[in-house]
Amino acid sequence: MKTFYTESPLWHEKIGGIHVLLERVKISEERFREQNGDALHLRKLSRIMSIHASTAIEGNKLTLGQVTAIINGAKVYGPPKDVREVQNAWQAYNGLDSYDPWSVEDLLRAHSLMTSGLIGESGEFRSVDVAVVRSDGAIMHRGAAPASVPQLVAELFGWGRESLAHPLIKSSAVHFMLEHIHPFRDGNGRIGRLWQTLVLSKWNPLFAWMPIETLVHYNQALYYNALQESHSGEVDCRPFIDSMLDMIENSMYRYIDVATETVSAADDGINDGTNGGINVVNDGTNDGTDYYGINDGINDRINMVNEATNDGINYGGRNFGTNGGINDGINVVNDGTNDGINYDGTNYDGINDGINVVNAGINDGINYVGTNYGGTNGGINVGADDGISLRMLEVIRKFPAITAKQLAERLGCSRRTAERHIAGLKASGRLIRVGPNKNGHWEA
Repeated sequence: MKTFYTESPLWHEKIGGIHVLLERVKISEERFREQNGDALHLRKLSRIMSIHASTAIEGNKLTLGQVTAIINGAKVYGPPKDVREVQNAWQAYNGLDSYDPWSVEDLLRAHSLMTSGLIGESGEFRSVDVAVVRSDGAIMHRGAAPASVPQLVAELFGWGRESLAHPLIKSSAVHFMLEHIHPFRDGNGRIGRLWQTLVLSKWNPLFAWMPIETLVHYNQALYYNALQESHSGEVDCRPFIDSMLDMIENSMYRYIDVATETVSAADDGINDGTNGGINVVNDGTNDGTDYYGINDGINDRINMVNEATNDGINYGGRNFGTNGGINDGINVVNDGTNDGINYDGTNYDGINDGINVVNAGINDGINYVGTNYGGTNGGINVGADDGISLRMLEVIRKFPAITAKQLAERLGCSRRTAERHIAGLKASGRLIRVGPNKNGHWEA
């Protein structure tokens, strides 16, 4: 198969860092097992986050709490299509152990599970031309001709089976090429992300539970920019691989954070119905008392209070009014009324119509330093969120001149979150600013 990426000298360092993080993940899981007997709750929590994120990227409007409720068998009132997408995704992800990443038949089987009852040609390669089109009609990318799709996918999987590339590189390249070929009428993004997780999990089973999709959800601007940059001109998915390596690394930090916070919680960390662990209060799908056994709303640094029905909740003395859609605990953005997504002034209309992605329900590791927001937060962020702070210090040591905005992008959080952690680190004496804001640097 024709080469479709050029290597970066930075990849070796990134891969080395991920290998080190794998040991930290193992330690975090072991600590969780010591407190809880096994890691099943932690892994289920992470998978629920992944499914919510992967479906939300494609336009699903269900909240994290609603997704959790559906997976736990509770009745949820929402668009039937959105509910079915979540149910299908749960089935598809639960089949990870049974898939061969280099089997075209298994790819079609996974697609059938993912899209059953939702589209025509479910579990089949498409028979029509497709293109990714913005709302203004501009074509961003055309999929391969329908007649060539089976051969291109077979060639890609043949390359994957024989390639000696590191699985971190190989999985990202396969993810990109599936998006580039666009083999299905719909569900290409969900399948591409699932297949990257599959390839990684065959290398190391821990990756079956890493919330990579969650980091993609939080960084959709970077994700789509990397896809577009890799498509432009001669195909070279190096930018996409660069971006995915960062997201994989950050997903591992996220998993460690969740495991650590859960172990640190007052009870068993998986919310037995009294909300003593990770979950906060009322994500819009329950009354704040019944959490269906495992964090309905999950809300571990993702949403603080009333994700879907804020109605004037006061956050730290600031009242953000009535939230008609999704509240990130800080502001309301897009509210489902925009035709597309606006990231830092760039409008990606048509990619995920009407999806609110800018801080979409994300408090993303915000450290509330022990303050109880909403009155019923019994265990989140005990004292301080060292996960984000430690990661921030690691990045700053490598890049002393980095800006708050760049830190936010690398850590997969909002700029406000990054600035809050910077302030905390400065106050504790762990971070010092040397020189002016424009041309100075950090000392950690």
